[in-house]
Amino acid sequence: MNFTQIKTAALAYADRSDAETSDMVETFAIMVTSRINRILKTMGASETTDEACTGAASYALPANWGGMRQISHVDGDTFTPMTYVTPEVFEDIRTPPRGVVLNADAQREVFYTIDDDNLFVYPKKSDGVIRYKYYLKADPISTTTATNWLSDDHPDCYINGITAEICSFVKDDAKRLEWEQRFLTSVNEIIGEDQDIRWSGDSLQMRTS
Repeated sequence: MNFTQIKTAALAYADRSDAETSDMVETFAIMVTSRINRILKTMGASETTDEACTGAASYALPANWGGMRQISHVDGDTFTPMTYVTPEVFEDIRTPPRGVVLNADAQREVFYTIDDDNLFVYPKKSDGVIRYKYYLKADPISTTTATNWLSDDHPDCYINGITAEICSFVKDDAKRLEWEQRFLTSVNEIIGEDQDIRWSGDSLQMRTS
């Protein structure tokens, strides 16, 4: 569903047709999108990218980056999973005298951290690519951005969330609580569906000799 369809449905559910409320729906969509981006990290909304290694200490993250899912340094046929550390630990690792000594063994491990919308890597890599899969952040739907992955796949989540915001705006607390619960239920169902997909398949079998 697109923004206009979702807006029409939410206003109908809230039983509102006044211009003041209608004009606020785009703001409510931004608020709901912000909440969704804080909660949802799903396999269905993820993307893989290759960042060419240039020897730089850091690389800018995509604008729609919503969290790291998987990351490796890939050089030809060699895949090296990268180890996350906090920005504070990262500084210790790359700063003498407490930094990691880059001997033949230590150099096999690649560390990364995220700070200020940038991906920092140590040791620096000049060959291959940094391949990472990341969760997509949803852009707010509006009159100019009619859809995003969530409105396409789960429009009920938007309808429930925006309706709850409308009810809060018009100070109908009873309806707000009802639609807030519907919103949370729809979010939890998306999370549950994602977990089912992650862990689907045959269960592990114990081998006996």
